Amino acid sequence: MRQRLRLWHGLVGIALGLAATMPAQAQTVKVGVIPATGTTDQVPASGTSFFVDLIDAIASRAGLTVEFHAVPFGRQIAGVVAGELDIGASPFAATDERRALGVEFTKPVAALEDALLVGAGNPGNYASVADLKEEAVGAMAGTIWETAIKNAGAGLKTYSDVFDLAPALASGEIKAALVSSANRYMFEVERPDQRVRFTDAYIPTVRNDGSLTVRKSDTALLKKLDAAIAELKAEGNILPALTEKYRYLMPKG
Repeated sequence: MRQRLRLWHGLVGIALGLAATMPAQAQTVKVGVIPATGTTDQVPASGTSFFVDLIDAIASRAGLTVEFHAVPFGRQIAGVVAGELDIGASPFAATDERRALGVEFTKPVAALEDALLVGAGNPGNYASVADLKEEAVGAMAGTIWETAIKNAGAGLKTYSDVFDLAPALASGEIKAALVSSANRYMFEVERPDQRVRFTDAYIPTVRNDGSLTVRKSDTALLKKLDAAIAELKAEGNILPALTEKYRYLMPKG
């Protein structure tokens, strides 16, 4: 009996030793990213999206396996809260209003400013949204640009997709659109056929540090993401290269 017990204890010890030396299995996370340009349900290819490239870099440092899902900006927080996504990968402003929905935010990964978009045939070189008082000005639904338009006294019209703005400008439905400075990449690089332009005289009034978002209860994942983001910032090459390529700005935080 004692020999059997010694043998059993020996086997248990070997098993525990093997378990201690085996690499931990990577955590799989579901990440929502804005759909590829011109689509509603396709994940952007690597090398064509700031957030796809960024999440790949973060995942390799945090030991995460990523499942990308194409989810519009305005539905990502709801997806995280509902458990359909683990991470919302868009430039979210970390507001208390959003925290009240049940999410928390990582350290900032990019910064944005507002930019003013007009139709190619519009000769106006507006310096501010206030120059468009009593005109209709478009913005993406769920963005901080909505408040900026209202505060300037212009009429607000919202759209679910950034590429809905070009037809609205062409038809005269809106006179201009307030968008993110990062939308320059979409219109100037990916879709120069949209017949829109950015007004050079426009002076940005809002600078927004953007963060990833996770469920408020998922503190372990938040800690992993923040550590990986800090590592990227310390390395000092990947994040600046991504922000420059995709027309984002480096965050202050």
